[in-house]
Amino acid sequence: MKIQCLVTMFGLSNEEAIRRLEGMNLFCETFARNQCGKEELITKTINGQTVHLICANDIGTSKNRNQLLQQADADYLIFADDDVVFATSAGVQIERLLAKWSFPNAIAFNVHITNPHRQYKKYVGRDRSCRRRDVMQTGAWRFVVKRVIAQSFGFDETIGPGTEFPCGEDSVFVNNLLKARPVIITETYIATVAQNESTWANTAAKEQIIRAKGYTYKKIYGPLYPVLFFRFLLKTHQFSLSNLKNGLRGARCAKK
Repeated sequence: MKIQCLVTMFGLSNEEAIRRLEGMNLFCETFARNQCGKEELITKTINGQTVHLICANDIGTSKNRNQLLQQADADYLIFADDDVVFATSAGVQIERLLAKWSFPNAIAFNVHITNPHRQYKKYVGRDRSCRRRDVMQTGAWRFVVKRVIAQSFGFDETIGPGTEFPCGEDSVFVNNLLKARPVIITETYIATVAQNESTWANTAAKEQIIRAKGYTYKKIYGPLYPVLFFRFLLKTHQFSLSNLKNGLRGARCAKK
């Protein structure tokens, strides 16, 4: 069984990109794609692992991840931004849990539980109760995914940093992944966000983020999106008529 890590980076020099990768505590072969306006391939050994740093012109997180997906050939993949640091025992933990659950389509780690009394029944397995919202708030970096599953739908290139709708790409990916019935693990930590802020960190204006939220809700929830988007604005104390209209304008651009 082979595992590969796919890392996306933005606007770094070769030296900066390598320093970021050295800080990630990588435990498997890694392909890192740095959107930096030039094309170059650098192969190095970091932490005892082969790391391929690909400098590219492609624009957007989702597009870069899809390019990495095409290059990957491992049985299982991990997606990561450049602010993730893996636990020392990550490789051993992942292999142990994949074997324990008979090599499932995906495993979600580090899932934060907001309500221990409710759970999402469709999950194949879990070590504690959790509900759909807990997993939907989980970034793609918390999943170990079978390559063939990830390649079957990939990342939506119309959303995410570098596009007109600069957030939500992880939410749509995770929503698709839930259909593959992943195993949900809540208490095994394989990684944490501990480096400097990701180079893909969102610096878009609030209006653009709200519009992207509306777009994402339509993609995920279809006809239910107006009610759920309205609830999101209320729960996050962002409700105003202008935000509601802005989000609904974004949703009208989305195709389910």
